[in-house]
Amino acid sequence: SAGTAALPTQWGITAQMIQPLGDAQEGFRGFLWFARFDREAVWKNDYQEFMTILNHSIIEIDRKLMVEKAITYQANYDGITGLMNRAYFTDRLNQAVSANLDIAVIFIDVDGFKTINDTFGHDVGDQILMVIGQRITNVLDKADFSARFGGDEFAVMVHQRRGLTSTIDKIQQEFLEPIRLNSRKLFLTLSIGIALAPEDGERAEELMKHADLAMYHAKENGKNKAVFCSSELKAAQNREMALSNDLYQAIEQGQLSLHYQPQVDGRTGEIVGLEALARWYHPQLGMVSPGIFIPIAEKNGLINELGDWVLREACRQNKAWEMMGLGPMRISVNFSMVQFMAAGIVPRISAVIQEFDLKPKTLVVEITESINVYDFTQIDQTVQDLKKLGVAISIDDFGTEYSSLDRLKNLPVDEIKIDKRFIDGLPKDVSSIGIIRAIIALAEIFDLELVAEGVETEEQLEFLLAAGCRVIQGYYFYPPLSAEAVGDLLRTIHEQRTV
Repeated sequence: SAGTAALPTQWGITAQMIQPLGDAQEGFRGFLWFARFDREAVWKNDYQEFMTILNHSIIEIDRKLMVEKAITYQANYDGITGLMNRAYFTDRLNQAVSANLDIAVIFIDVDGFKTINDTFGHDVGDQILMVIGQRITNVLDKADFSARFGGDEFAVMVHQRRGLTSTIDKIQQEFLEPIRLNSRKLFLTLSIGIALAPEDGERAEELMKHADLAMYHAKENGKNKAVFCSSELKAAQNREMALSNDLYQAIEQGQLSLHYQPQVDGRTGEIVGLEALARWYHPQLGMVSPGIFIPIAEKNGLINELGDWVLREACRQNKAWEMMGLGPMRISVNFSMVQFMAAGIVPRISAVIQEFDLKPKTLVVEITESINVYDFTQIDQTVQDLKKLGVAISIDDFGTEYSSLDRLKNLPVDEIKIDKRFIDGLPKDVSSIGIIRAIIALAEIFDLELVAEGVETEEQLEFLLAAGCRVIQGYYFYPPLSAEAVGDLLRTIHEQRTV
């Protein structure tokens, strides 16, 4: 409560009053002190009331300031790491760009961070993000600043470009030391992208976009590296964006078609199956490689629509050949892992088979070996459901990515395909010979069908047949053919049999 105290007369004070600042709810904050330097030595009663009112007013103002401070903090800073958030970083970056400062923007993505969250949980993941943010901040100069953009993405603005390489080296050096998690040691690597002002942009959004572009290039090309944005990267992005927009119209405008490459019994020359291969004839660019437009479809969300079109067209064509007395054929259809992991994939496949009244065993679903990096439980359930449906399962590009004997043993697949990269080395390359023999041995152990892709020479064919691989796909027998050409080929074979 308010009161008086002994007078410090050496200051010439004749009267004073002290009011504690605060209340029971907010806690004690300090004191309000009033002093008199005239002859009046006693405070009037209304002064006491004034100080009480003033005390309440100051507490209310302070409370509002604290709330505003908290709101401002939440609006500008990340709640986990305490670093700037994207909005505040962008604002500060815009200020630096407007001032024509010599700056660079660094984008940082933690490689494989999803695995940490999946393994240890998000609480532990948040603790690790705090350590990551602190390590990045530790190596920065006072004028530089960092931000967390969400997830495992961080950004840094460096003011002095002449020290940029040193800053990047220091950041990478920080993560040579593992992060200790109780008794565990976690080694993390970073994919880093760098954009420079003004070369890579004269606005904050441009700089961040191009730093992000360089970072993704680092991630897609091996991870754990730093990549500067370049004119080549920007040109490639512009081409990809244009193709992405055009791909939306490609299906409805009839620019897509299927070619079919025969799979042949290498001993007899008999066609035992076909692989459906998507083709895109762009009206201005001509033929666009599937290696270009399939990844674009995965990025822009068109892969399910594109995949459904390929499946339906392959089944429609197979039924057409059957109605002509030329089939049905066993047709392999490639499924992107994005498409294969999508909800409802099994009912969609079943509906197409029923629509064209085909036997399920005439359809082979091809999935790449990268299946091994996805959730095994979901994959196993999808494969089991497809097997119940009667569809065959093939693993494409076997031996090139993430081979897992345990998964090969437990997944009910029917077929594996030897990738062309191994076939190219035959019959002289010792490594290719060893790998192919190992794959053929695995196929025998697990009782799997085997298809060799990309066979082009008689020497390659002879080696494969001698090693025990019977089904051959490649230019040695047939290139990919249009549906019309396949029909003519099947018709000729049928006529030769009936003569």
